[in-house]
Amino acid sequence: IKNSLQTMVSLVTLEKEKLFGDGHSEAVPVLTAIISRIKTIAVVHDLLSHQTAGNNVMDLASILNRISESYRNVAVLNFDLDNVIIPYHNALSVALVINELLTNSVKHSRTEAGKLSITVECHLRDTMIYLRVTDNGVGFPQDFETTPHSGIGYSIIRNIVESLSGEIRYSCDNGAKTEITFPQNTAYVI
Repeated sequence: IKNSLQTMVSLVTLEKEKLFGDGHSEAVPVLTAIISRIKTIAVVHDLLSHQTAGNNVMDLASILNRISESYRNVAVLNFDLDNVIIPYHNALSVALVINELLTNSVKHSRTEAGKLSITVECHLRDTMIYLRVTDNGVGFPQDFETTPHSGIGYSIIRNIVESLSGEIRYSCDNGAKTEITFPQNTAYVI
């Protein structure tokens, strides 16, 4: 699966370069987002391939570290993570949410090059898992939560959070802050 996903990344990258070279630069961000999503899926499958037989959980920190590798050249990344172990069938979902949140921070922060700082936190409080992604960018517009959104990334995040029986909140606190909570029984914490 990982090799097939890498082949897809290569094909989409070739198409992206061709479109850019042909003057269709408006398609480049869309294809870049698709490449990022495919790479996230490949990361989870790669980590799964290294699991021992019968092991049906994955370490969230390992997933975050691998996903964040492609963002290190555009942002300073900080992690504050409890040792959260996620069932493998939810690992891909959580990885895609985190990838979308990191992508949104990079895409919408409007900070100067090399000045973007993103913090990812994940903690257990009572019976809930709290995932928070903050950045030092311009933040969300005041009416962000009440305005309808049609973006693919927003839909991916919303649908996955709902599938985890979770909730999501957006706010501004010296930048954008996204907080996601979902029940502990959706994931395991050690």
